[in-house]
Amino acid sequence: MTTEQKQLLEDFDLVIFGGDGDLSFRKIFPALYHRLNEHQISERSRILAVSRKEKGHDEFLVQLESNLRIFVKNIDETVLKKLLSMVSIGMIDTGTNEQNEVVDGWLRNTQLEVRVFYLATPAAAFGPI
Repeated sequence: MTTEQKQLLEDFDLVIFGGDGDLSFRKIFPALYHRLNEHQISERSRILAVSRKEKGHDEFLVQLESNLRIFVKNIDETVLKKLLSMVSIGMIDTGTNEQNEVVDGWLRNTQLEVRVFYLATPAAAFGPI
């Protein structure tokens, strides 16, 4: 694909359920890194990694950075820092009002109209989510 064919996507909010899982670390976040590196997404977009594990924001970012360094070749430090700045972590108990409060509260803090929800979870968790 040539540079002329690449388009900047509209700014978006992305909620990744299972955001601290293997699929997210191996595939989703590296793909987001590459799209940011290719100027197809802007750093005004936001990403919420939803987890059932209790994990602080800084702890999650360290884990994410470590995995990106494994799964992305020739990482650009500037792009890495931009991507990390776009990411937040939210802890939830699947299928509860707490889940709704975490996600709803995060989504309320934006004026972005495009919202994407990705379920990087076992199929059994789809219903409760």
